[in-house]
Amino acid sequence: MPKTPKPSKGRDDDEGTNTSDSDLPGSSSAPHSYNIPQWLIPEKQTAKYFSVALPAVPKQVEEAIRSRLKKQYSQAEYKESTKVIHHISQLQHDEKQANHKVKMAKEKLATAVAAKNDGIEQLRKTSEGDTLKALENLEKSMRKDQEKEYRQAKEKIKAQVRAEYDQKFEEERDKKRKRDQEAQQKQEEEEKRAKQQQFDDAESEEEGEERPTEGMSKIAELEKKRVELQDKMEKLSEKKSEMFWLLKTVIMQENKQKIEHLKKQKKAEESKNSV
Repeated sequence: MPKTPKPSKGRDDDEGTNTSDSDLPGSSSAPHSYNIPQWLIPEKQTAKYFSVALPAVPKQVEEAIRSRLKKQYSQAEYKESTKVIHHISQLQHDEKQANHKVKMAKEKLATAVAAKNDGIEQLRKTSEGDTLKALENLEKSMRKDQEKEYRQAKEKIKAQVRAEYDQKFEEERDKKRKRDQEAQQKQEEEEKRAKQQQFDDAESEEEGEERPTEGMSKIAELEKKRVELQDKMEKLSEKKSEMFWLLKTVIMQENKQKIEHLKKQKKAEESKNSV
């Protein structure tokens, strides 16, 4: 680059002494042209360089330099490209492994879902079978309990009827025994009275005929009462059997309602588990 010449001291002194207020712009004197100092004007730039022709380089040296440069830059580019290719291949390998893992995970998930569905279906079938078996066993046990209660109630009714019948029969037998005793006492008294009064044979025969007829009438009356008592006992047993049948029907209805309620609860639980 060309250097700007520095102004000399003598020039500065001359120009400093010659310049006045009238030479400065904006003064009150008459207008005239303003000349810039020479030291402010840069010199014209001229070329300060030149070219020198280099000697011819041998071809062997030029080829060696070129091969060296090519080898150097090609190795760097080859290394970078090799790194990029290796990175790309590594990314592709990772992507393949990731895709394979995703595929295996999907297959495992599908297998798990299928196994879960199969397990749920098997569990549902098993639970339904267990529920039906439990309901059947419950129904059998309830039926056995009902039959047992029915037999016990029937035996109890029979025992009560038999006890009432025996009590009535004993009461009637006691009454008959008392009547027989009274009749016998009366007969003995009449015989004594007949002997004492010495009734006629005809009167004694009439009295003898009346006594057996009176005893027969009492036996017939007792038999009639026994038949009536037997009818009453049969009616009572029929009423008790009807009452027991009604009780059994009510118990069966309650058991059916309980079984239906258990079935509904089981279905609700199965629907919740399936959800």
